[in-house]
Amino acid sequence: MFATSGKIDNSRLKEFLSVSVTWKVKAVFAAMLLFELYFVFFTWQRGDMVFFGLGLLTLALTAFIVMRMLDGVRILTLQKMRELGVDALSYTTSFGDQTVKVVNHSTKTTEEIPYLLLIRFVETEHFFLMKSKDGQWVPVFKDRLTPQKQEDFKKFVKSLPTQIRW
Repeated sequence: MFATSGKIDNSRLKEFLSVSVTWKVKAVFAAMLLFELYFVFFTWQRGDMVFFGLGLLTLALTAFIVMRMLDGVRILTLQKMRELGVDALSYTTSFGDQTVKVVNHSTKTTEEIPYLLLIRFVETEHFFLMKSKDGQWVPVFKDRLTPQKQEDFKKFVKSLPTQIRW
């Protein structure tokens, strides 16, 4: 079957975290930002500079909070890496008959996730990522697979009994 090993360092961590935010969270923040833009525009049109300034401040604070949330997860992960004494998290992912096995060599932990619990598949520049129902992410390192193997891998995942919507 398929198996890859690789490391997730600071630059790959940013890529990984960029896809880990769900569409629901993105939709809530987008709605907040749109409302705030609406508020700012109409207070400016009315010439109400006090509320216009408050609207701009709220807009800036919301954008700052969103960015800090994403960066905060990355910082916490980097702190954990420092505690472990590693500069990157090292993983091996392998696919069996009924489960995908994820070995985190940095924390010396192993997870076996049944295919039926996989709910999301994302392809990024360096990863194929799958998410389980309980929030576990399964990294597959694309640079460890030839272009043909990458296509074969996608076909393989589509053939698995998962809950991934294609």
